[in-house]
Amino acid sequence: MDIKRIAGTAWAAWDDEKGVIIDTAKRGQRESLLKKIDELGVKVDYILLTHTHYDHMGSAETLREKTGAKVVVGAGEADCIRKGHTGVPKGTNAFARMMGSAGHEIEPKQVEFYEPVTRAIVEISEETRLEFGGSFITALPLGAHSSGSVGYEIGEDFFAGDVVFAIGPVIYPLFADFEEDIKAAWEKIISSGAKYIYPGHGRRLTKEFFEKQYEKRFK
Repeated sequence: MDIKRIAGTAWAAWDDEKGVIIDTAKRGQRESLLKKIDELGVKVDYILLTHTHYDHMGSAETLREKTGAKVVVGAGEADCIRKGHTGVPKGTNAFARMMGSAGHEIEPKQVEFYEPVTRAIVEISEETRLEFGGSFITALPLGAHSSGSVGYEIGEDFFAGDVVFAIGPVIYPLFADFEEDIKAAWEKIISSGAKYIYPGHGRRLTKEFFEKQYEKRFK
């Protein structure tokens, strides 16, 4: 399985001539994403959304239209993508709460709205297995960061979205609408068969490192 970050929050995973896109970055990165996908030369079967905030959802409709892929989304946010609107999440500390409030008040159209997706939607409400080419994806509802947050296990790799944050030494998410559920979401990730965790922002983590951070935070 080959994996590559293609723009912002967007990743591509592919095996031979079939692939998937995980998250779709911002609206302004649409053309860059399409160019990178063309360069890969693979057929995109699925667009896997870890959640629907603007920096993960912004280019989804453009990619769906150009690739013909199905858009996979947590059931808790399926109505959001049909409307083209997802609210700003809550901060988990004072600094993050200030950032969220400022972004919402100053330029709400930049942090909440995106082009709606109304076709080829696959809703995830429970653990679901998807297939592309000769590979399989396990879509696992995580919640915590947002009502429809979903993690995707592809082989030895797990795409966790913003349930995990990995810029700097701390991996605890800066934003979460359901902070009380982060512990359970992390336990689901640890229980997966993945060796590597890809946060929505930041570097790839090893499972061993992630488990140590879990122990520090919750034990």
